Amino acid sequence: VWSGDSAQQVRDRWRDLQVQFVDDPQAAVGGAKALVTEVVRTLSDRLLSERDEFDPHRDTDRPDTEAMRVAMRRYREFLDRVLAL
Repeated sequence: VWSGDSAQQVRDRWRDLQVQFVDDPQAAVGGAKALVTEVVRTLSDRLLSERDEFDPHRDTDRPDTEAMRVAMRRYREFLDRVLAL
């Protein structure tokens, strides 16, 4: 889900918040909450976008049984990955 660059940017922002805590704990905690909220929303958006790719109705109103079977397999694999987080 995270590229090396984006994950490092989040870690850098977290490190800045830890440093800020010494001088302004309240602002640091508020920043930590905002950062976690942003990361969770980004994760959710990316997961939902990936999930939408599995929809057998995406390209046609009447998918055949094979397309639906493949979709079920992909949903199961996706769910397993999400549950492993």
